[in-house]
Amino acid sequence: ILVADHNGPPSFSHTEGAFLGAGLLPAPAPATWPHRLGGLPALPVHAFDRVWHGSTWRTERVTVGPGGTHPRVPLVVELRPSAPPAGADG
Repeated sequence: ILVADHNGPPSFSHTEGAFLGAGLLPAPAPATWPHRLGGLPALPVHAFDRVWHGSTWRTERVTVGPGGTHPRVPLVVELRPSAPPAGADG
Protein backbone atom coordinates (compact mmCIF):
# COMPACT_ATOMS: atom_id res chain seq x y z
CA ILE A 1 0.00 0.00 0.00
CA LEU A 2 1.44 3.34 -1.05
CA VAL A 3 0.04 6.72 -0.04
CA ALA A 4 1.18 9.87 -1.84
CA ASP A 5 0.55 13.55 -1.37
CA HIS A 6 1.03 15.26 -4.73
CA ASN A 7 1.73 18.95 -5.00
CA GLY A 8 0.18 19.32 -8.42
CA PRO A 9 -1.33 17.49 -11.37
CA PRO A 10 1.90 17.50 -13.51
CA SER A 11 3.81 15.52 -10.85
CA PHE A 12 0.91 13.11 -10.57
CA SER A 13 1.06 11.85 -14.16
CA HIS A 14 4.78 11.06 -13.95
CA THR A 15 4.44 9.32 -10.61
CA GLU A 16 1.35 7.34 -11.53
CA GLY A 17 3.08 5.92 -14.61
CA ALA A 18 5.89 4.57 -12.43
CA PHE A 19 3.45 3.09 -9.90
CA LEU A 20 1.34 1.44 -12.62
CA GLY A 21 4.51 0.07 -14.22
CA ALA A 22 5.41 -1.48 -10.86
CA GLY A 23 2.06 -3.32 -10.80
CA LEU A 24 0.27 -1.07 -8.30
CA LEU A 25 -3.42 -0.30 -8.75
CA PRO A 26 -4.90 3.12 -7.93
CA ALA A 27 -7.77 3.52 -5.50
CA PRO A 28 -10.22 5.93 -7.14
CA ALA A 29 -9.72 9.32 -5.52
CA PRO A 30 -12.22 12.15 -5.44
CA ALA A 31 -11.06 15.75 -5.73
CA THR A 32 -9.83 16.98 -2.36
CA TRP A 33 -8.07 20.27 -3.13
CA PRO A 34 -8.79 23.09 -2.61
CA HIS A 35 -11.38 22.43 0.05
CA ARG A 36 -11.02 25.94 1.45
CA LEU A 37 -9.45 29.13 0.13
CA GLY A 38 -8.67 31.43 3.01
CA GLY A 39 -11.60 30.95 5.34
CA LEU A 40 -14.12 30.29 2.57
CA PRO A 41 -15.36 26.93 1.29
CA ALA A 42 -14.16 26.10 -2.23
CA LEU A 43 -15.07 23.60 -4.91
CA PRO A 44 -12.35 20.89 -4.97
CA VAL A 45 -10.98 20.28 -8.47
CA HIS A 46 -7.79 18.20 -7.96
CA ALA A 47 -7.18 14.77 -6.45
CA PHE A 48 -3.75 15.47 -4.98
CA ASP A 49 -3.95 12.80 -2.29
CA ARG A 50 -3.75 9.31 -3.77
CA VAL A 51 -3.49 5.67 -2.68
CA TRP A 52 -2.13 2.72 -4.69
CA HIS A 53 -2.17 -0.93 -3.69
CA GLY A 54 -0.97 -4.30 -4.91
CA SER A 55 -3.17 -6.87 -6.62
CA THR A 56 -3.72 -8.76 -3.36
CA TRP A 57 -5.90 -5.86 -2.19
CA ARG A 58 -9.07 -4.33 -3.56
CA THR A 59 -10.58 -0.93 -2.91
CA GLU A 60 -13.76 -1.28 -0.90
CA ARG A 61 -14.61 2.41 -0.54
CA VAL A 62 -13.00 5.84 -0.79
CA THR A 63 -14.60 8.76 1.02
CA VAL A 64 -13.58 12.28 1.95
CA GLY A 65 -13.02 12.85 5.65
CA PRO A 66 -14.11 15.87 7.63
CA GLY A 67 -12.55 19.15 6.55
CA GLY A 68 -11.11 21.55 9.04
CA THR A 69 -9.39 24.84 8.36
CA HIS A 70 -6.73 23.31 6.06
CA PRO A 71 -7.28 23.80 2.30
CA ARG A 72 -7.33 20.01 1.85
CA VAL A 73 -9.51 17.29 3.31
CA PRO A 74 -8.29 13.77 4.14
CA LEU A 75 -9.14 10.67 2.16
CA VAL A 76 -10.46 7.64 3.99
CA VAL A 77 -9.63 4.52 1.98
CA GLU A 78 -11.01 1.12 2.94
CA LEU A 79 -9.11 -1.83 1.45
CA ARG A 80 -9.96 -5.51 1.68
CA PRO A 81 -7.81 -8.50 0.83
CA SER A 82 -8.65 -9.84 -2.61
CA ALA A 83 -10.12 -13.30 -2.82
CA PRO A 84 -7.48 -15.87 -3.75
CA PRO A 85 -7.69 -17.16 -7.33
CA ALA A 86 -9.89 -20.23 -7.82
CA GLY A 87 -7.95 -23.39 -7.00
CA ALA A 88 -5.27 -21.55 -5.01
CA ASP A 89 -4.28 -22.84 -1.59
CA GLY A 90 -4.93 -20.64 1.43
